[in-house]
Amino acid sequence: MCRSIIDTLLETIRSGTAARQRAAAVLLCAYVSHSRAELAPHVAQLIRGLVLLLAAAERDVQLMAWEALAALTKSLDPERQIAHVSDVRQAVRYAAADLKPDQLLPGFCLPKVRLSPFLAASQSGASSVGVMLKQFLPQLQTTFLKALNDPNRPVRIKACLALSQLVVIHSRADPLFLEMHNTMKNVEDPLIKETMLQALRGVISAGGDKMTATTALAILPTLSSPALLAHPEDPPRSQAAGCLGALLHCLPAAQQDAALAHHVLAPSEPELLAHGRSTALFVALKETPQIVYKDEEKVDKALLALLASDKVSIACNGIRAMGYLMRHLLKEGRPVPPAILSQFVRSMNHPSNEVKQLMARAATMLGREAELSASGPSAELLRALLPALVNGTKEKNTYVRANAEIALRAVLRLPQDEQFHLVSTYYIHHQLALSVQGFLNMFFDCNPIRAIKKQCMALLEEGAREALGDVVARVLRRNIADGRDEDLDCTLLT
Repeated sequence: MCRSIIDTLLETIRSGTAARQRAAAVLLCAYVSHSRAELAPHVAQLIRGLVLLLAAAERDVQLMAWEALAALTKSLDPERQIAHVSDVRQAVRYAAADLKPDQLLPGFCLPKVRLSPFLAASQSGASSVGVMLKQFLPQLQTTFLKALNDPNRPVRIKACLALSQLVVIHSRADPLFLEMHNTMKNVEDPLIKETMLQALRGVISAGGDKMTATTALAILPTLSSPALLAHPEDPPRSQAAGCLGALLHCLPAAQQDAALAHHVLAPSEPELLAHGRSTALFVALKETPQIVYKDEEKVDKALLALLASDKVSIACNGIRAMGYLMRHLLKEGRPVPPAILSQFVRSMNHPSNEVKQLMARAATMLGREAELSASGPSAELLRALLPALVNGTKEKNTYVRANAEIALRAVLRLPQDEQFHLVSTYYIHHQLALSVQGFLNMFFDCNPIRAIKKQCMALLEEGAREALGDVVARVLRRNIADGRDEDLDCTLLT
């Protein structure tokens, strides 16, 4: 049945009258977009048929073909997209076979054509087959660079990701860095500029080890200039700062310390410049903390100054920077400086709910990525962090409260296993006359990863232990989603 519908509609589009072609194109687009039928066996046929429609004379038919291609691409996972790259290439060649040498495929000339289907397939190919694409580098690079100027934001974002994967297989990447840098400098449209900056950061992060010192030093003045780092609009200020933070590790060793001191850590009076520099600092601590955290005293002083700022955006950047620094230190088995830890946990009492939420999200990141335990360097972190998160669960603001509860689940690694559900259901439904501590003991005794929770409870004083036990019991009685792994980095466009 599915094959019959697809064959009939494609045949009508190819050979029917103009009115029938438009109607069949609309029906085919609706069928591909909304049908519950299994389309997997027909993907290759649909790609060939829909790409062929891009050569149709009717603009409406071309638009419907793009919409159907976009819906079809979204239904495929990256592995299946890669499998159909050859089908796309063959279909485009076949569709363009009847065109004159200097004639363009009509469907690619629409003012707001959606290139997402082809970019998604190309991006998946670049990330998966890697060096096998080397022979196609010039064509792919040209395509992706052109897509950075596309009026559609999703297309530009996909082009950014594709370029960051393409630079990995480049043998000489300097021309790409310089071309992107020069294009970004000269573009006037702020929306295009922000995605150009994101694309530049992507290739620097992924292929910065291929950048020569001369190129890095040529890019540095642009990114560190007040024209971008203190731009009155955000974006592109944050994207430029993110680029600067990512660029630091590409600089020659002699210039790294100077750039860090003058363009990132230096105190600045203008609020916009201070925000730009604080953004560059947290991105640098996220991407290359081993390079940034050499002069520990100077970096600690800068972080404390950020968190003490009366500007919420700068204080938030201080939280982000501290979160990334603590993640680095804990992974290295090093203790967190007491001054940093103290101010970080105190931020749960900050006047701004935005800062409180971000503190809880940073704690969630630490719980999921830093292998916290109740012994070693992370013991002091847990001793200070747990009471702060407990206080966060009592906040009036719903978002603060929810983020604090999610953070507690991550830090304590509270599970969703069957044994826990048996105990908790028994406790709730039968209203056992147990103390909170009694319930927790039952839970810990039946749980395979109970050790960390017992050890965490042992770290706390009596009053804090009671409060934590009460919150844990309350949180676990409810079916709260753990939340997605959300990056603290606010400079990345999505």
